[in-house]
Amino acid sequence: MTAKLNELSNDYSSAGTKKYNEIKAEMDGYFKQALPYFISAEQLDPKDQNTMIALKEIYARSGELNKSTEYKNKLEALGGN
Repeated sequence: MTAKLNELSNDYSSAGTKKYNEIKAEMDGYFKQALPYFISAEQLDPKDQNTMIALKEIYARSGELNKSTEYKNKLEALGGN
C-alpha cells in the first residue's frame, strides 16, 4: 500500500487525490486494528525489537510523534534501529 501511496503522491488530479485518500484511510485502518496486538506483544516481550519497530511506525503514521519517539528511544537504548 505504501508503494501505491508513493505513486499517487505526485498525482494532484481530483481522481488521484481521491484514490490516495482512499488507500491511506484503508492503510490507517489496518494500523489501528494492529495496534492492540502489538501492544500485547510488547507486554509479553518488552525487548523485542521487531515489535518496537512496528509500534514506532504505527504511531508515526498515525501522527502520534511523541509515542513514536518513545519507541525510537527504546530501540536506540537496546542498540537497534
